[in-house]
Formats: sequence, structure tokens, C-alpha cells
Amino acid sequence: MNSKVLILAVLAVVATVSCEVATIFHPPPPIGSPIRIFETKQYVSGTANISQVRDGVGIIPGSVKQNMPASFAVDPANKRYVFYLSTTNTQYTYANGSYQIFTGRCWFDPSATYDAEVARHRSVTKIQSVLGIADMYSGLTVDAAVCEPSRISFTAVVGPFDDTLKQLVFAQKVPRAAGTVDKNITVLGTLNYPTFSYRPSADLFQLDPLCYNAGAAAAAGFSYCDTFDF
Repeated sequence: MNSKVLILAVLAVVATVSCEVATIFHPPPPIGSPIRIFETKQYVSGTANISQVRDGVGIIPGSVKQNMPASFAVDPANKRYVFYLSTTNTQYTYANGSYQIFTGRCWFDPSATYDAEVARHRSVTKIQSVLGIADMYSGLTVDAAVCEPSRISFTAVVGPFDDTLKQLVFAQKVPRAAGTVDKNITVLGTLNYPTFSYRPSADLFQLDPLCYNAGAAAAAGFSYCDTFDF
């Protein structure tokens, strides 16, 4: 490749990236707007601090986990996102449903499609701006990791101009084996994502091999929400 062709190729790449990034930015949305992190192409990574609390008692000894690897990747054009929280808890959501890894197994829920998950999270809305450098969203929602009638308390700090996720704080009931009497434990999580990119790579969305047979199990009636109570 001669120098002129190389320069033209480089300029073409720069122009493509610049155009893509330019279309991401927008004016901050008004108060009450639904969260758009699941509809925004991005890859953010960082750490999570997790603990479990028994209602009316306090933090359960030994349940505190700090600086766990955590990431969140979204590819809206192909209707997919991945929410990674350690090797034991990952959610893969695609156009045809969601796979949930929990307690060393994987469950498939064909009703938790990408479109359904986006719609469910519209109950999380903007409540305030933070010094003009971030927006805060809050609300109760349901996703593939939680079954009706339980809800997740969901508070997120989001970039006001590009809808990239900066921090997520959540609280949800811990799933217990169906029929378990003790349902009074809540997991609390604070996830910080200081590293981000507007161009997530395709390999981030590759399904974990643990989930390869989960679809067949779901078709046989072995579902996540039938297995656990919340």
C-alpha cells in the first residue's frame, strides 16, 4: 500500500469513528425521562461491592464482597446486552430471550427478550442532574434476574450527554429454592464503572458454554422463575 492510499484509509477510519461518536451525544434529557443505558452502544467496566442483609437484623457476616470485577456491554443494533457480575452471576440478553447464570447453572427465559427488558426498565426515570456532569435515575423494575412479584430497587448515575453508565446501586431479594420459608434476605450492590468505550467488541456477547443446553431445559419446563422464589 503506497503512502497516499494509506493516508486515505486512515482518514476514512477517523471519519467513520468521528461520525459514530458525534451521533452519540445529545442534550441532557428532562426530569422524568426513562433510562436509555440498554439502548445505547457502550462497554463499561470496573468493580462491584456486594453484601447481603437480613431484614431487621443487618449485614450477614461473611457476605461482604469487595472489588469484584464487573462490566456491562450493550449492542442495540443487534438487540443484545451482557451484565457481568463475577463468574457466578452473569446475564446475557438477546433478541430471543435471556440466559441467567446463577449458583453454577444457567437458565434460559424466552420471555425476557431484549425488547422486553428495555421496556421493563423504562420504569427507571431521571430524578435529577448531578452538577451538570451526570444524571441520576431511580425506580423499581423487573429483569431476567428477578421474578414477579419481586422488584429491584435500581439507581444509576449516567453520563448526561451520551447515556453511558457510570455507577449502579441496586437492592433485590436473594433468590431461594422454590418453597424455601426464609425469604428475608436482600442483596445490596454498588457497581462503579470508571472505564468505558463506545465500541464494544463482538466477543463480549459470546454466550458462556455453561448455557449451551439451557434452551432445551427451558423448553422442558425447567425455568429460572419456577426454580427460585423471591
